[in-house]
Amino acid sequence: LLEKQPDPTPPQVGLRNANDQTGPIGSPDDVLAALEAGAKEEAAKKLASRPAVNIFDLLPKTDYAAKLKQAKWSEKTGALDILINCGGEQPYKLVQPSPTVSYTELIRDLRKLLDHTHFAVNSKAMTAISMLAEGVGFKLFPNLRPMLLQLTGLFKDKKLTNAVGKCLDSIFGNVLGFDHLLDKADALPTALDERKQKNA
Repeated sequence: LLEKQPDPTPPQVGLRNANDQTGPIGSPDDVLAALEAGAKEEAAKKLASRPAVNIFDLLPKTDYAAKLKQAKWSEKTGALDILINCGGEQPYKLVQPSPTVSYTELIRDLRKLLDHTHFAVNSKAMTAISMLAEGVGFKLFPNLRPMLLQLTGLFKDKKLTNAVGKCLDSIFGNVLGFDHLLDKADALPTALDERKQKNA
């Protein structure tokens, strides 16, 4: 049959678009983009279906408070490990602040640990702060904003550079938004102004 056709049409082989069963999809970049979009959508659905974790229900059942009071740095990092474990699986999803749920005291304790003399305590405290930023989000802005100057100051310690960078990424990616950059009252330059922070 092919011999009778002077210019036979070559067969076409290609991937099919899930939304268009009649034609091939675009470039490999399009395929990759579609797969990534689908994976993100599936991850978002999974996160939305998960119940939020209330760490304040879990912490009293642990040795967190007792270890945190100990003088040894290893006990304090142990307490922070307990706190982080109470956050559950990643990506974190924690209960939102409410009249019955307040993160103020917890964040105050973490800020104190940022001034500890041992870098391991500083680093672990920043991991815990990252967990809160990722798990709660923008509603922690009033609590975490005053911490920016303190965190940027820790960049001077080479042992903490990576930990500081990861912590700031978590805060900027989940707590601080573009509106905060434009708001003159809460602008980041103000948050990073050492003199204004001391007078706050």
